[in-house]
Amino acid sequence: MGTDNIKKALIIPSWALYDLSNQFFAINIISLYFVRWLTLEKKVPEIFYSIAFSFSLLLVGILAPVLGAVSDATARRRVFLVAHTLVSVFFTSLLAFTSSVFWALLFFVLANFGCQMASVFYNAQLAAIAPRGKVGIISGFGRMTGYSGAVLALLLTRPIFLSHGYQAVFLITGALFLFFALPCMFFVKDVEPKAVSLMSHFLKRDKFVKTFMELKVSSLNALKTPGLLDFLKAAFFGLSAVNAVILFMSVYVSRVFGLGGAQIVELIVFSAFFAVFGSFFSGVASDLLGCKRTLCFVFILWMVSFLLGAMITDISLASYRVIGALVGIALGSIWTVSRALVTKMVPAEKMGEVFGLFNLAGYISGIAGALFWGLILFILRPADELDYRIALLSLEVFMVLGLVFLLRIPETKKAFSCAAFLVALLLAPAAFADNYAQKDGLFWIDVPQEWVWSEDTGGVSIVSPTGSQAVRINIEAVDNIGTDEDALQLVRDTMSAKIADLAWQNGRAVLKTQRKVNGIFALQSGFIISSPSGIRQATAIVFLKDGRLFNIYFEASREFQRMEMEAIVDTLKFEAPEEEYQEPVL
Repeated sequence: MGTDNIKKALIIPSWALYDLSNQFFAINIISLYFVRWLTLEKKVPEIFYSIAFSFSLLLVGILAPVLGAVSDATARRRVFLVAHTLVSVFFTSLLAFTSSVFWALLFFVLANFGCQMASVFYNAQLAAIAPRGKVGIISGFGRMTGYSGAVLALLLTRPIFLSHGYQAVFLITGALFLFFALPCMFFVKDVEPKAVSLMSHFLKRDKFVKTFMELKVSSLNALKTPGLLDFLKAAFFGLSAVNAVILFMSVYVSRVFGLGGAQIVELIVFSAFFAVFGSFFSGVASDLLGCKRTLCFVFILWMVSFLLGAMITDISLASYRVIGALVGIALGSIWTVSRALVTKMVPAEKMGEVFGLFNLAGYISGIAGALFWGLILFILRPADELDYRIALLSLEVFMVLGLVFLLRIPETKKAFSCAAFLVALLLAPAAFADNYAQKDGLFWIDVPQEWVWSEDTGGVSIVSPTGSQAVRINIEAVDNIGTDEDALQLVRDTMSAKIADLAWQNGRAVLKTQRKVNGIFALQSGFIISSPSGIRQATAIVFLKDGRLFNIYFEASREFQRMEMEAIVDTLKFEAPEEEYQEPVL
């Protein structure tokens, strides 16, 4: 095997190892040893840890969209990943050399900021490293590796803590974080990064102002989606309680259940296994029962967990393991089902905007949950066992409010048909043929060789190597097809579909767009192309007649047409149909 082949073989394992590496920080610093050192050994009220954690998330919430846009504009992920990882590792290691609460909190703020920011660019690397059709598998592999990292972090650092104490754990955590991150930093490279000069161009003041104005307008437009505002409110309240539990679970079980460090490690490992279980089976339940019903059940499961954790007085191994199992299942489920619900309830052309709002709600909930917990215990100080129980029980309010808003969300329709599945399977290979001729006077698109794809019951999705461009072709009208033979005929009529560059030419339905495109997503029976802000967009709707594709409607906003920046792909052509054109009602 040549050197190049070896490097290619190392890319995916190297990328997945980063998921493992940052779990050393997430478990040892955020959830376990640092918070215990601060609150138990240094006797610092939880409110100070809450403020520090919240401030670091506030920095991430402000800078992540800006640096993410710079990263998209320059197609550079690795430089941001490496820089923020080194920041996190450096300040994590510095925790080992101070006994000052002030400096420790400052180092923690910077370390957590670096870790959270690095994760943004790590996630963006997925589409660049995953082979065609393997995006979901590779993503799952990374997540599995991350769960393994949580367990490994606990097992490797436990003997160090028992023999050398907290400071040694902080130092070894920084070292292991860096050690397991090195393969990703060295072997996962950017795909065709743009000139560095583009970065300085983007950082001009007018670019900043324009970016934030576009984000504001697109966010307001996205919030008009039916049920979305109620979902974001439900997510905010639910995740506020969840984030509080993640931050202070180790302190709670110490104060209330009297568990020592070794027992806490065993409990977290035990819960982690149930989190894996919850992640998988909640996804299955979402498909069978619907995302809204499943998420309601998850919220109720959290409420039961809080009630048991606050009320139980029989401090036994079985008692806190039951609670640990429930929390693990609920923790693994809430993220899985929430993301799935977003994809069901919003139009595909708004998906990028809505996920941005969902992430923002997550950041704000992290701040709110941490501050709420710290404030409750600060008011009840000096906090004893009863006060901690009151704090946990008070989180029920968040879950109840979240459940109320969740129940207000309209039911999502779940569509599935054998014909749709057959169309997806047969259309996908045609969409990626390297040299497929135009056919039947329909349309064609050309996909770069290195793009990755996945298929589902609705069509085929394609993602660019950087993850900033995505294409989705969907056949919405397949439910009108009576037989599988009809579906096959539809496939034959659309086999000419290939993915290509986009440019305007001679006033025809050919799009010229800016360098980074947020995605081409399914819209009714076609697809939509959106700019990163979601404001500028073009629509191409495929119409079917008697189960056969016969027309394509295309339109674009003036802002989109005026874009002069380099196109990411060459041409997307639409041939005029022979049938008389009729203006569609959108």
